[in-house]
Amino acid sequence: MRRILFFIGLGFLAAGLASCAPARTASSQAVEGLLRALVQRDEARFTALTCPEYEAQALVEYDSFGLVRAELNGVVCAVIDGEGDTSQARCTGNIDATNGSEVRRFDLTARTYQVIQSGGDWLVCGYTKLARSGGSARDGAAWSVPDEWRAAQGAFGFGGRRNADERASAKPDSYR
Repeated sequence: MRRILFFIGLGFLAAGLASCAPARTASSQAVEGLLRALVQRDEARFTALTCPEYEAQALVEYDSFGLVRAELNGVVCAVIDGEGDTSQARCTGNIDATNGSEVRRFDLTARTYQVIQSGGDWLVCGYTKLARSGGSARDGAAWSVPDEWRAAQGAFGFGGRRNADERASAKPDSYR
């Protein structure tokens, strides 16, 4: 009888702890999918997971990882706020980018991703970056290439940023 009560109590404890965990939903999985597509260099999947308003900026970030080997480490995303067809998600973990023997780690914990539902799909529409020590968060129009990613472009020597027009002109006519 004690064993039965022990296992029932253990079940209630596990259920209670599970309810405290951040919610992993389709919107947070869209963010994880976007990050996975980024490091796997899957441009079609990457753009399929971005909203049209964010696509040009997202492709700049995508290009910034073009000449490095990147991998996700410990990345798990969860919804922190949401209502209806919009949500915000945060991730744990980081992206490790390797160029030769140099490894740069990009911490994902300071970003809050903006996600919307459109046509039944969840799409990432940018992110805000939390301030590290006492400053204010960057938001709105400042959703741009993170400073450390810009630094990585220079550090890895993979140069200039292409804008959306340059990307389109570089594609074969069959992709336009």
